Amino acid sequence: MKPDVVPNKVVVFTGSGISAESGLPTFRDSNGLWRSYSWEEVASPEGWKARLL
Repeated sequence: MKPDVVPNKVVVFTGSGISAESGLPTFRDSNGLWRSYSWEEVASPEGWKARLL
């Protein structure tokens, strides 16, 4: 029996380094994303709550 679901999204899991190779900023490079944001803003419950849409 086949499910009545038609997939319409693709999810890709990659390893570390894929963003650097594609030109996207990484978190830990010298000019990485952690230089622009404090960890409390992006990796804490309070930071997530402050940015809810």
